[in-house]
Amino acid sequence: MADVVGHAELRQGIQTHLEETRAQQSRVEEILRRHKPEPREHVDQAIVQDRGLRDAGIIASTQRVEHYEIAVYGSLASWAKQLGLDEDVQALLAILEEKRTDGRLSLLAKRMINPDAAT
Repeated sequence: MADVVGHAELRQGIQTHLEETRAQQSRVEEILRRHKPEPREHVDQAIVQDRGLRDAGIIASTQRVEHYEIAVYGSLASWAKQLGLDEDVQALLAILEEKRTDGRLSLLAKRMINPDAAT
């Protein structure tokens, strides 16, 4: 997505989020190694040609993923706590940095991306 967005700030935000996601993926993979299931990956392919609309759509898609991740990691942290898996709880709570990314995306959308897409 970073290669096709029009706004430099959005591109940087997506690149930063990609780095965060890779770190989160490492944490999740470590948890999974301890418990043995296989991780799976989702790929979103919703891209349009109009630059302004594409940027707004990318933010919407990214936030949808963020909200899903927040819900999943929050639930997993709660379950890990109930099971006494303290190491997993700490790793999962660290992943909830997704809330910061969601907030940054909301500000960027309101300030620049959505107004540009509306014109």
